[in-house]
Amino acid sequence: MKVLLALLFAGLLYYSFFRLPRYVSRGALIGGSLLMLLVMVLGVAVAVRWLNASLSPGLGQALSLLQTALVLTLMNQVSHYMVDYQLRWHEENNAGNRHRFPLSVLIDYQRGIKTTFTVFWLVGAAMLAFGILTGPQPG
Repeated sequence: MKVLLALLFAGLLYYSFFRLPRYVSRGALIGGSLLMLLVMVLGVAVAVRWLNASLSPGLGQALSLLQTALVLTLMNQVSHYMVDYQLRWHEENNAGNRHRFPLSVLIDYQRGIKTTFTVFWLVGAAMLAFGILTGPQPG
C-alpha cells in the first residue's frame, strides 16, 4: 500500500510540476491549488470533527500526501511567478539597467533559477513523503 501511495504521489507531482503548466495558466494552477487545498482541509475537518468519522491510516496518509502535493505545486508555481514578475517589472521600469550584475544574472539564468526552485520543491516532496509513509501512525 505504501509503495502504491508513493508511486501515485510521484506521478501526481510529475504531472502537476511538468505537464499541467503546459495546458493551464499559472494563475489557474495557483487558484485551483488553493481552492482544492481549502476544500480538502475543510472537508476532512468537518468529517472528523462533526461527523465523528475516523480516518484509517492508509486514508490519512493518502490525504496527507495529497495535501503535500497541492502545497508543493502551489509553492512551485509561486516561485516561478516570482522570477517572471521580477523580469517583467525590470523590463517595464528598469530597462536601462538590464546589463548590471544582479539583474543580468536573473535574465541570463532564469531557466536555471526556475529549475533550481523545482528541484528544491521535489527534494522537499521526497523528504515529506518518506516521513509520511514511514513515520509512526496515529492512534
